[in-house]
Amino acid sequence: MPPAALNVTYLNKLLVSCYKAMGFVALTVILMGLVSYIGLNVFFFLSRSWIAPTILSRADERVLTLSEQAAHQATLRDELRAQRLDLVGQVEEENRLIVSQSAFQEGFRHALQADLAARRAELEKLWGLSVKYRESKSEIERGNREYVSDSREQTRELYAMHVLDGENYAATNYHLSQIAHSNLSLEENQVSLDNRVAEVSRDIASLRSIKRALESGDKIPRDGEISYQVLRIKQDYSNSVRELAKARGSRTALEQKLAILDGSIQRYDRVLKGIRESAYLQAVERNLNVAFVPYENVGKVRDRSPVYDCRFGLFFCRRVGTAVETLEGEVQGRHPLHPTTERGLMVRLELEDPQAAKQRILFLNGPPLVF
Repeated sequence: MPPAALNVTYLNKLLVSCYKAMGFVALTVILMGLVSYIGLNVFFFLSRSWIAPTILSRADERVLTLSEQAAHQATLRDELRAQRLDLVGQVEEENRLIVSQSAFQEGFRHALQADLAARRAELEKLWGLSVKYRESKSEIERGNREYVSDSREQTRELYAMHVLDGENYAATNYHLSQIAHSNLSLEENQVSLDNRVAEVSRDIASLRSIKRALESGDKIPRDGEISYQVLRIKQDYSNSVRELAKARGSRTALEQKLAILDGSIQRYDRVLKGIRESAYLQAVERNLNVAFVPYENVGKVRDRSPVYDCRFGLFFCRRVGTAVETLEGEVQGRHPLHPTTERGLMVRLELEDPQAAKQRILFLNGPPLVF
């Protein structure tokens, strides 16, 4: 066979061998990729140890949103607290009014008893004075009449005998007229004394009726049944009763408003507590290294669980720190393999290698493939 034909035949064989080798390599790569894809899906379906490190900053959209919500809720809560302080002041004012009016009514009862006793003593004295005055008045009037009668007769006789001149006669008659007029003054005093006795008696009857009404809880007698002076006393007491009832009603309404406000403030406090305990805010405020843990993997988080980082997927792993504690508050994170959102919690990390926080996934409690 000519040399040229041998070279072409060898070249063809070489090309066919290279084509076969390239096809085998391509098929091997495809097969390995398919096996890796299936293997990774199976691994992440079964694995409960992976966690996803998260780097947070103050400019993070989630942090800004939570901070804005916290500020808004705090403002609303502070407004309610200001309203509560105002209501507390009003309740205290109503309490002072209630104490004042209650003390007044208690003092009113004692004063009523004392006034009633004083009026009784005064009436007793007035009755005694009235009896003595009537006796004295009768004697004075009888004496005046006898004296005036005798004096007039004697004066006329002396005037007729020209012992008295006209001027002395007129003066004597004027003096006798004054003595007769004194009887009218005695009558006036008697009328005044009788009126005073009647007035005090009416006051005593009025005070007794008010006292009985207070003791029995009945209504105070109508105005037409009591004296004017006692009417003023009754008016003061009625005003106090009305003010006391108004203050108690107002206090009850204010206390109900306070209870409603306290409930609202407690709800705002719970909302604020939940926001401030959010893992995002805690991570930023305390400069924590954190990682997202889906709910399926939370059970693997133990006290001081070791954390591992793998350089080539699931191989060549090394310990880079520990998981310290689980932070309160649900968060959402991306699945490392699928474009889906997972629900879970944040776990605080203590990393010996800060670069591990930049990895896509880390593993808890040991290497995923035990090497």
